[in-house]
Amino acid sequence: GGNETRGDAIERFLEAKRRDGLQESTLDGDEYKLNNWNRHTPAGAIMRDVQPDHVHSYIRAKVNEGQANESEPSNATKRSRYRHVRAFLSWAEENEVVDESPVEEVSKPRKEKKEKAFLQLEDVKKILRAIDAHRKMKEDQPGPTPQDTWLKRMIRVAVGTGLRRGEILNLQWGDLDLDAGRLVVRNREGFTAKNGNERTVPLRGDALDTLQEMYEARTPLDNEPVFVDADGEVPKPDRVSKRFKFYVRKAKLSDREELSFHSCRHTTGSWL
Repeated sequence: GGNETRGDAIERFLEAKRRDGLQESTLDGDEYKLNNWNRHTPAGAIMRDVQPDHVHSYIRAKVNEGQANESEPSNATKRSRYRHVRAFLSWAEENEVVDESPVEEVSKPRKEKKEKAFLQLEDVKKILRAIDAHRKMKEDQPGPTPQDTWLKRMIRVAVGTGLRRGEILNLQWGDLDLDAGRLVVRNREGFTAKNGNERTVPLRGDALDTLQEMYEARTPLDNEPVFVDADGEVPKPDRVSKRFKFYVRKAKLSDREELSFHSCRHTTGSWL
C-alpha cells in the first residue's frame, strides 16, 4: 500500500514489467530513469507522500549533476523522464499503491518541432579548410599561431562515429581497437556515458584513418587521452564548442547559427 518505499515499489514495477515480457535493455532504461527520479525526491519518502512537485522538479533537473559534464536537460530528456515516471505512477495507481497518480497535475513537456541541423560532406570540408586558412593567416602575423589541428581530428572522428562531445574527450587509447575497427565508450571516474550505457562503436573510413595517423605519430600508452591540444592537455568541453562555432562562422555555412559541435552527431545519423 501507500506505506511502501519508492525503491520497493520501483522494484515491484520492474518485476511486473519483466513478467510482461519487456526487453532487458528497456528495463535497464526504466530502472536507470526511475532510480534517478528516486534520488531527486526527499530521502526515505513513502509512495503515499509522492507530490506533483517531486515529478516536476525531476523533469527539469540538470543532467549529470555535480559532474564536469553537467548540463540543462534537453526537450527530449524532459519528455522521456515524464514518460517513465508517468508509466510507473499509473501502474502504482492501478495496483492501489497510491490513491491517485500525482502526474495528472504535472503538465507534459511539449515537443519541439525544430529540425536538427546537420552538416553535408561539403560543409565538413569547408570547416576543416577554415581551420587551415585561419592558421595560415595567423602565421604571417605577430603573436601566437592557433594550433587547432586537434579540433580538425576531433571533427573527423565525431562525424565518423557519432560520439558525443563528452565521450570524445573521455576517450583513452585503450578504448580503441584499431585493428578490429572499433572503440568502446566507457564510464570512468568523473564521466558517465548517457544513461550509464557503455557501448561499442564501429570505426571506419576517415575516422579510423585519422585515429591511426594519430596513434602512429605518438605510440601512446593505453591510459593516455586520445584528444589533446597543442600543449598536450585535454581540451575543456566549452572550448571545443567555442572553437567549433568560431570555425563554422568562418566557413560562412548557411545555417551556422543553428550548428553546434553536437551537430556532428546528428550528421552521423543523417548520413547513415
